[in-house]
Amino acid sequence: MPRDARREWSTVLLLVGLAGVVASFLAATFVTHRAARLIDVASDAIAYNSVPSIQHLAAVRNEARQVEQLVDGRLRAQGDARASSDRARVEESLANLDGEVSSYLALRGSEEGMPFVASVRRSALQFHTAVRQVLALADAGALDAARAGFASELRPSRVRLLDATTHAIDQSADHGRQLAVLIREERRRALAFGLALDALCGLLAVLGAALVWREVSRRSAFLRAQAQIQEERAGELELFAGRVAHDISNPLGVARMAVDLALKREPSDPDRHEVLGRARRSLARTQSIVEGLLRFARAGAKPHPGETVEVAPVVQGVVSDLVAEAEGAGAEIRLDITPCRAACDRGVLSSIVANLVHNAVKYLGDGPVRCIDVRVREHGAIVRVEVQDTGPGLPPDLADRAFELYVRGAHQDRAGLGLGLATVRRLVEGHGGQVGVESQPGRGCRFWFELPAASARPADLRAGP
Repeated sequence: MPRDARREWSTVLLLVGLAGVVASFLAATFVTHRAARLIDVASDAIAYNSVPSIQHLAAVRNEARQVEQLVDGRLRAQGDARASSDRARVEESLANLDGEVSSYLALRGSEEGMPFVASVRRSALQFHTAVRQVLALADAGALDAARAGFASELRPSRVRLLDATTHAIDQSADHGRQLAVLIREERRRALAFGLALDALCGLLAVLGAALVWREVSRRSAFLRAQAQIQEERAGELELFAGRVAHDISNPLGVARMAVDLALKREPSDPDRHEVLGRARRSLARTQSIVEGLLRFARAGAKPHPGETVEVAPVVQGVVSDLVAEAEGAGAEIRLDITPCRAACDRGVLSSIVANLVHNAVKYLGDGPVRCIDVRVREHGAIVRVEVQDTGPGLPPDLADRAFELYVRGAHQDRAGLGLGLATVRRLVEGHGGQVGVESQPGRGCRFWFELPAASARPADLRAGP
């Protein structure tokens, strides 16, 4: 399968996995809230209906027994001093019974159509009526009739009330038991569903992690391959540079000898003598650059041990060669140099500085202020050189890639191959230094590089500035 197709397929799988995780989370949330709502309803029904109903019915049973006993005692004590107190106790107990029945019916009001609820209401009313009839006969002095009514009406109605409350208690207990089972089953279902969703999320997470790991591995392999290609290109470039430097060295020597001969033949013409002298100095610096690069390439991209150079004369020489180019571009090159020595070859340093200053002149743009500042400072174990311009700055997408091979700025109409800054980085890093750029769009760039100072010890180089 082509790489693009594999990448698209992996992306689709990742999106599906993400959607599955989100859907699982939403489903788990829905099921959890639904189960919690059902459990809350069932728990409230048990706490505020089934249990209180049983409590009220049990109280009705106790009060019914007590009323029967008190009425029987009232009939037996007719004419005694305690008869009036028994009568008051009967009224109090009867009122308690009616209150408990009313509370029970209020709880089960929506179920009054249920047979057991209607049976409790009816038997409670019959018992109340029978008690009132017996008490009325006793109060009228008809004790025989009262005792007959007690045996034929009051006691049977009390038995019917006890039967009705017993059945109602059983119904409330069954209802509570059903609610408890519902709570248990709902909890079990929610737990099982949650575990299933967790397993699905875990599976999707493993799948996503595998896809991410595969893509990261592919990306890492691709980056390693690219880095290897870059290294091979850099090595080829160094080999090519060494060959070019070797091939250029002899023609440069011939040209320099020709200039020397011309200087000897035309000593009396001041203008010609100045021009030839400038050409001779430029050729000397060019030959120094070529020889330095050749030595660097032959040494395997490593500096020659013990090689040092005074930085100021090198920078001044490079700038003097570029003054005419800068004036042609309407720019001014300003120097701010602190005397110092760097652990570097003269020709290599000239190449580094020339590349940076030449680039600054080349890409200065059309701004009203056209200045290039070259600063040299020694900071402990390093020598830092900065080339700052007032140009347009680097595009944001090039700021991190400015020193890569074949990367060029926005002005593609300028001559070049995109090798200058890559060469600068290769030379600086080959000498144990580092390079960088700070760009402000519309305000210019500051390219800098750092090389070990000539006086630096190995420990100083590891510690840095």
